[in-house]
Amino acid sequence: MQSVKEKAGVVVCQYEQGKEPLVLLVSSRKNRGGWVFPVGGVELEESHKEAAARECAEESGYCVNLGARLAESEAAAEDGRIIRYTFYLATVCDEATAWETDRERKWVPVSEAAALLPDIFQNVARAAELQLLPPDQRIVLNGGMAEERQRLKELLLAKSCRTGTFTLSSGKTSDFYIDGKQTTLDAEGGYLCGRLLFELIRQAVQPVGGVGGMTLGADPLVTAVSIVSHLEGSPIPAFIVRKEAKGHGTGNYLEGKNNLQPGCAVALLEDVVTTGGTLIKVIERVEQAGYKVALAATVVNREEGGAEALAAAGCPLHAVFTRSQLLA
Repeated sequence: MQSVKEKAGVVVCQYEQGKEPLVLLVSSRKNRGGWVFPVGGVELEESHKEAAARECAEESGYCVNLGARLAESEAAAEDGRIIRYTFYLATVCDEATAWETDRERKWVPVSEAAALLPDIFQNVARAAELQLLPPDQRIVLNGGMAEERQRLKELLLAKSCRTGTFTLSSGKTSDFYIDGKQTTLDAEGGYLCGRLLFELIRQAVQPVGGVGGMTLGADPLVTAVSIVSHLEGSPIPAFIVRKEAKGHGTGNYLEGKNNLQPGCAVALLEDVVTTGGTLIKVIERVEQAGYKVALAATVVNREEGGAEALAAAGCPLHAVFTRSQLLA
């Protein structure tokens, strides 16, 4: 039997009425430039809660009141042992008299914490979102899909990620390019995208009656999600938004609309989101056709203003990966 090393940590919360809760991160000593929740080893004759409070005071300079247990996770150590992490919710009650002042500390919105944390703490960040955010703001992948998500990450890094000098569809120049179609058109990659995006969509509070996006990037995604939804017993029809109105026949922008219920809510997909410009154009065309947009979902959010632009348009963006998570 493998030996287990117990560690305990905290997700320290800060609340302000009318605003999204903030959580505390401290700089990592192991990974320079990285961020972690305050966490450390449980010493002999010390309870997990006592260890969590002590580690928080040492690493962040904050004394805390501990609440309920939030989440657990495990990882393999280099010496072959299993490290078991136990995290608690907490709030600040005082400043510590001494702490590791070489560490940085910062407060971030709970919905943004996962993008800054290593994979081992992803489930902790998602548990915090579920605990702290109202239902209409929580859409996260469940822990049971960790293997699929990890495999999709491997495929994206191998097939779609390139370095160099590139001009993006937004007109911006970048030293990093994600050619999403190299993965979404791969048999395994397309299936995994469909599985993970469907998981995000079916957690939406508002029932979704259709899934669509702008041709060409969204075509394999909407098809994959629709097929997965059928296999899961919750069929969602797909539709495609044309770049130009059809030059003959109906003159529609939307292909497949006959499968949609009039006025239903839909989810919009894109393989990679940079500024959100493509999705905003899709929102306009979908709403002009009489449908409501419940949410947008993407395989990769490049974190270059797209989520903010879509939020301003009244459409939340949810991602399988942010750029930070993909490259971590």
